[in-house]
Formats: sequence, C-alpha cells, structure tokens
Amino acid sequence: MGMGLVWGCAVDSRSVGLGEGGLGRGGTSGEPAACAGLSTSSCGAVYGSAGECASIVLACSADGRWPSAASCSPPALAGRCTPPPPDAGAPDPDCEPGAAGCPPALPGPGPVGGAPDAGGPDEQGAVAALCQGQGVSFDEMFQLMVDDVQRLDPDDRLFTRYLSLLSRFNAGVCSADLAVDRRALAEVVNLLSSNSRIVLPQAINAEETLYRIDLRDYGWERPVTIDNVDYIDGWEAIAGTSPYSMPFVGIAADALTIETGTLVSLLDSAALIDVAAAGSPYYALIGVDRARPLDDFLLNGLGVVGTALEATDALWAGVEQSRLFRRPQLAIRRALGVRQGYVWESRAALDEQTSLLASPLALPQGEAYVIFSLPNKLFGYAIADRNRAVAVDTELVIDQNQGNFRVISAISCLDCHTDGLQPIVDEVLPYVQANPINYDQDTFDTVQDKFASNAELVRRINTDNAERRAALDALSIPAGSRDPVSQVYFAFDRDLDLNRAAGELGVSPEVLRARLPELDSNLAVLTSSTLDRDDFAPLFLSTLCTLHGSAVNRPDPLFCP
Repeated sequence: MGMGLVWGCAVDSRSVGLGEGGLGRGGTSGEPAACAGLSTSSCGAVYGSAGECASIVLACSADGRWPSAASCSPPALAGRCTPPPPDAGAPDPDCEPGAAGCPPALPGPGPVGGAPDAGGPDEQGAVAALCQGQGVSFDEMFQLMVDDVQRLDPDDRLFTRYLSLLSRFNAGVCSADLAVDRRALAEVVNLLSSNSRIVLPQAINAEETLYRIDLRDYGWERPVTIDNVDYIDGWEAIAGTSPYSMPFVGIAADALTIETGTLVSLLDSAALIDVAAAGSPYYALIGVDRARPLDDFLLNGLGVVGTALEATDALWAGVEQSRLFRRPQLAIRRALGVRQGYVWESRAALDEQTSLLASPLALPQGEAYVIFSLPNKLFGYAIADRNRAVAVDTELVIDQNQGNFRVISAISCLDCHTDGLQPIVDEVLPYVQANPINYDQDTFDTVQDKFASNAELVRRINTDNAERRAALDALSIPAGSRDPVSQVYFAFDRDLDLNRAAGELGVSPEVLRARLPELDSNLAVLTSSTLDRDDFAPLFLSTLCTLHGSAVNRPDPLFCP
C-alpha cells in the first residue's frame, strides 16, 4: 500500500498505535505525487511507500515540484533521504488542496479551531494586525495581582500564583488574538497536574492576559526534585529552573511577596511552558523519577504489576517493520493499578533483523516510550533507552520541529498525539493463525490470548481517546486542531525581533531601541534583524535589571547578575 505524502503522524495500514510517520503538521493527503500546496519553507513532508524508508523533504522547489535528495543535508538525516518517485511531476491543476487524493492545505494564520488569530503563536511571523500602543507595566501588573490576592480568603493566599500573557500583549498582539495562548496556559497546568479534575486558571483582568492559579488544584504544593535539586513545591521547581524567573521588590511587589509567601509569584506563561513541558522538569512534575528505571515508575507510580507476559490484562499488537522505528515494534496496553486508567507502551527491537513473527512472545529490547492516562484523563508521556532508563529525548524517531531532530518528552509527543492514540493494525495474530505449523502449542495458545483482534484494538483505542477528548473539551481545545502547548513552545523558541524582545522585557519597542546602547552589545542586532532565543535567554535578567532598575516595582538587586 503506497503511503503518498504524509504530514505529521499519519499512519498506513501497518502502523502500531503510538504513532507512525514523522512529527510535524498533522493530516494526510492520500496519494499525491508532488509538492502542490506546500511553500518553499515547508519542512517535514514525508514521502514513502510500504516496505521502504520514507524520504524527508525539507523544502519544495520554487515551482512546487519535489526537490532532489540532496536537499536532505542535515547530518541527522544522513542516509534517510531518497529521491522522489519517478512519477512525481507537476500537480494536477484541478486538485483542490485538502481534498481526497490531493495535497494538504497548509494551516494559515488563525487560532486553534476558530476564526483567524492574527497573533496566534503558530504564525507569529504573519501577524495580520497589531494593536499599537497597548501595554501593561510591571507596576500595573503587580498592583493587579495585589488587589486580586487580597480579595481571597487568607488561607488561600499562600497557594496563589499568577501566569501572564502580557509579553505577547505588550508586543502588540491584540487581546482578541490570544486564543491559542489562553488554551495553552490552561492545558499546560493540567498536563502537569496530579489531581483528578480539570481546573481552569482564572483571569483577573478585563483583557484576560493575567491569570490566577491555586497550587493545590494541580498538586503543585508537594515537594519536587529535579536533577537532584530539591524544591519545596512544584511552582518553585519551575521558577528555579527558568532563566526568565526574577524576584521583584517595591510597594506592590513586597505586598505580593508577603501575601503569597514566595519571592516569585508571577511567571510568563510561554516561559513556563518552555521549562515545564519538556525534559527533567516535566518528568518531575508528573511524578517520573529520572534516577529510577522506567519499570520502577510503571510499578510504583502506575501500579502496573508483573511483566507483560505474566499479566492477564495485557493487550498486545505488533508489526514486523514499523515506519516509526524502522524496525519491529510491539505495543502493549495495560490497566493501571493505582487508579482507573491505562498505559500503552511501545517497544522497538534492537535491530531490523529481529522478527516478531518468528518470536512473537519475545519482548523487544530496544528503546521504548509510554503514553499513560493522568488522573484528569489527559496523557502523560515517558521515553526509555534500551537499558530501560528514563530518557529526556531520543533519536529513534524524528521531530522535525527540533533543530537536532530528536524527540523530546513531552513536547514532541504532544505535537504528534494531538488527536490521541494512533490506529493500530496488528500483524502478529493473523500471521500466527495462518501459519500454526510454525509454532509449538504453548506459543500458539499464548498468542491467541495476548494479541488482540483488530476490532478489539479499535474499540480500546476509541474508548481511551474518548476519555482524553472529554478532558480536552473541558479545556476548550477543538478536535482536529494542533496542540496549543506545542504551538506556544515552538513559537517561543523562534528568533526574537525587536517587538517580541521588548514585550518580554516589559517595555515598548521604542524604549528598547533607545536604550540598546546601555545594554549588552549582543542585543544591538535587534535594530535590524533578529536574535536567537538561546542568545537572548542568558541576557534576559541583566537586561531586565537595567531597564527597570529605577521603577517603583523593580527586579530585586540581590538577584541581578
């Protein structure tokens, strides 16, 4: 069966349930043979057919035709690119993008699942309109928070924290155009929650750009350890690992510190996502101990007892040549022991020579990743290396949104599994049933018991996805849309222009331009070009201190670099 042009996590009839194909924009186009509908900057199209490695198309030529394999130049893709198929020619002029058998229509500027979002993080470089002259100062922000917290019950104030969208608002993005950002804010705090309810942050201003959360709503009041550093709670863990976290002093800032009991009561929402939705902080906040093997988390964190072979509740499915891992892959679903819920584990074989059909009950010994239901029914994610150690990232599969193409937990997983678990079509059970003479009686009987029929697989996946869909509905995340958290994460990582840098620093572009001579010389590029996020982050705190050193509410000099 030909795969055609595949975008994101599309699957063919040989897929194993936790996601096949590359990572990127979602959707499939059927069987097109050209780059119609794709811009020259479109990255991540995948072309392939059953039984062969897919081509990674990094860009289409100016006339919309397939590029040569030479365009696949990054070392991470060496050996994975093949020339386009012989019939890849000009597109059918009558083929409407997005229609069956035609290339996908690229998503344009707009919010997730709604009307055009001129300032949505998915299209920050193509803002349709800016709200000029708007801005909220740190003095105004702190006064808003003090007024809000003092209206709360005194017993609640120590658990109150604030998240802001004002860096985007101050950069000129209209309040009405922050739909994706608001969904991402609501989603991320619940993705990191250990509680069973979906709880929405509460806006405290008319523009809905400043939000209050209660640490207890997400289980963040508990101690958290990240890479052997202990924090008194989840909020302090995030603030302590963020390069954008700064204590403030001043009339309102001091009052807020007294009321909340913390030096840092406010974090930028996108900066929180940048830290907490990936890597060690993510694992720590959802209760995965990186110092322990994955099996320890499965047993002690999720209550999954015994091996998959011993378990009576395990449901298996496998393919002989996974397009995701490019080798045999086995997916296993098990029920959780600590609460209602499930965990799907996908395990790759060590090499392409391993055969699931020859040894259907031998668990693959390569890398693995798991998707499990959180108490609130959203997904949690973890990756393990071939030694079963919990890993932050892997090169086993490709995330085309990452500069090094490595999949990072959980941000890459969120982008791939926007619509939930991918379909599973098992190859093992039908093969064993068709070739009983190849197996002893015990193996034959165990395969019948462990491997599910495709009808049962469909039922299980639909049920699991429906539970998660209900949680996403509570967050107002439309079906079929890109994941808001991953959108904000990748948008935040883009190079900064003068407007964005000024918005994050809490000043107008005019003020930042005028004061650039006082600042680090690396920021001078903002007058005519952009600055890489990795170059901006180390300069953020010192720049903030310089720009606001004489303000009523200002960065605490004790913490200024």
